[in-house]
Amino acid sequence: MTRCYLCDTNKEQYLTIGKKLRDGEYGACFYPGVRSVDPCTIYAARPGSRMWEVDIKGNVCCTHQFKTALAIKPEKLYTFRNEINMENGTDECKPQATNFQKLLLVWPSSEDCPFIFTWSQQGAFVFDLKKAEVVLWNEDLKGIKDARCQRGDIYIHFLDGRFGKYTLTTVEQGICRLYQQGLAIHGA
Repeated sequence: MTRCYLCDTNKEQYLTIGKKLRDGEYGACFYPGVRSVDPCTIYAARPGSRMWEVDIKGNVCCTHQFKTALAIKPEKLYTFRNEINMENGTDECKPQATNFQKLLLVWPSSEDCPFIFTWSQQGAFVFDLKKAEVVLWNEDLKGIKDARCQRGDIYIHFLDGRFGKYTLTTVEQGICRLYQQGLAIHGA
């Protein structure tokens, strides 16, 4: 694929998003109410850990660069199925230049606007595009074939046929859930 298009099926028209070609699988999504002049904004993935912020007419408003923001140690997933390893390794990593294959909205109940969930060969990522920040980068979730998000839940279909459900929560919500399941020791 080399271009991303915005299609108006009522008017039977289409617009090209941006002007620069790309080569490969890159995601795009509609995002509600970033700017008051548009009912929604479009985010389109670009090479090198970048995302375009695009208006409803297909014009690129700005580029979000996450390559240096991803030069951090990936976070581990905390589940009651796995022992939590609190090793303190190096916090610095090489900048990640990756291609985001799909962009999906994940909307934790604690937030007033959604985050973007995406993945690549390096792992899974969650971005807060209102603040242009990396919320989560995890390298344990590799081999993702496809995913769907429903509110704060992320359903993942892996290349090996497995399915998984992951929930994006705050630390407080996670500790409450562990306590409710009789696993308070994991929240200590």
